[in-house]
Amino acid sequence: MKRMICILLTVLLLLCGCTEQAAPDKKQETQKIPALPSLQGYDLYAGFARADITPEAPVPLAGYGNTEKRISRNVLDPLYVDALALTDAQGNTVLLMNWDGTRSYTQVQELARQSIAEATGVDVSRIYIGATHSHSAPEMTNQKVESAAAYSTYVVEQATAAARAAMIDRKPANMFVGTTEVEGLNFVRHYTYVDEQGNTQYFGDNFGTWVFDDTTKQAGQADATMYMLRFERLNAEPIALVNWRAHPHLTGGSSLYDISADWVGAFRDAVQYQTGAKVIYFNGASGNINEKSRINAENRTTDHAQYGAMLAQYAIPLLQGELEQVKADTIATKQTLYSAPVNHNEDSHYFQAKEIIAQYTATGIYNNEGALEYGIRSQYHANAIISNYNREKTMDLELNAILLGDQVCLVTAPAELFDTNAVWLEENSPVDYTLTLGYTNGHFGYIPSAQAWEYTCYETDISYFESGTAEVIQQCFLDMLNEMTQ
Repeated sequence: MKRMICILLTVLLLLCGCTEQAAPDKKQETQKIPALPSLQGYDLYAGFARADITPEAPVPLAGYGNTEKRISRNVLDPLYVDALALTDAQGNTVLLMNWDGTRSYTQVQELARQSIAEATGVDVSRIYIGATHSHSAPEMTNQKVESAAAYSTYVVEQATAAARAAMIDRKPANMFVGTTEVEGLNFVRHYTYVDEQGNTQYFGDNFGTWVFDDTTKQAGQADATMYMLRFERLNAEPIALVNWRAHPHLTGGSSLYDISADWVGAFRDAVQYQTGAKVIYFNGASGNINEKSRINAENRTTDHAQYGAMLAQYAIPLLQGELEQVKADTIATKQTLYSAPVNHNEDSHYFQAKEIIAQYTATGIYNNEGALEYGIRSQYHANAIISNYNREKTMDLELNAILLGDQVCLVTAPAELFDTNAVWLEENSPVDYTLTLGYTNGHFGYIPSAQAWEYTCYETDISYFESGTAEVIQQCFLDMLNEMTQ
């Protein structure tokens, strides 16, 4: 009861707008980044800044495959870009950034990284830009709408300003780490189970299912671990980096025309309001996660603000509790470019897909019966077959490992990995705490696990890459970590 009262109070505070947002001072855009003070017995320097990236003009919205017609009309809640700057005693700096967007659009984040590197002096290879994956954020690749190009430029400018402000904000700090288990808020949206007769059954549809009945009990909960890095700073607010796995798309489907940061924004606001900490959130490996499928009755909500407030009640005790202090006096990084094999289909599938899309374009009707004869499960599947057929044989994926001291590491992937791959890495990592950051430094869609390829699902239907790619990526991460810790 106390927990529910706390949640309701948080929701009311959010609705009343009682949250304080940090924003870069305009003067800081030209201000010289000052020399760092003595660490005074602290391990590293940590700085934070946040900049508003809410579009002022109507823009196409991402998510749900309807960007041609889904143009924003209103702002449900604002969008931000967050920046966390970390520097060790030797002057090694990394910039960890995340913006309220569906993905880290490759071309836009490349421009942003270059602009940030020029403005801060931090090497491009040590700038990491992720996305919170809200499905109600602007679609920056749709250049048919003039405002999309202008918005992309605006995001680059604001991200650069936030990065500079975070560098200026750096203070001596110590790092603490901890985890907690978040029960009943994120489930695997496609899964197999054995029924009472001993038969293996497949559950879930092409897009995940809103399941509020007993059948959900057959679902495997996604890895429930929430990770937190807390930076306690000298004479400044603490900074919390939160890493968790779920798929932010609670604000509505393709019929919603309001801009929203989804539950991630509500989560950050609730944590910051109740603790005073600066919060930067990174999604984990959540390609197969559906926060809509929950078996806990008290968690059955489609309200993004309430969901964010519920999630905050797990993070707040963690942030305010006695976390483990870890030595983080050195920062090391490593990068691998993996040429992943593209999932090219046979010629016959390509021409069948073209026929299906031509029929769908002409009639507006998806001929499911005819398509299934070809093994094509949706118009999205058909479009993926066509797109992959015209791609190069391989695509380079930027994989990064960031080692903070010798007990904590972050790995970044430019895609939606499955949580099973991240769990495997954590279990085999030579480092005590291994956090997986998805959607970072590019976005190449879903990279399903080998298990998902065995029974196929929406994610395998539209994946750019061949089966086995996820397992190669997890091994690449492990190889980098083993080399860095030898």
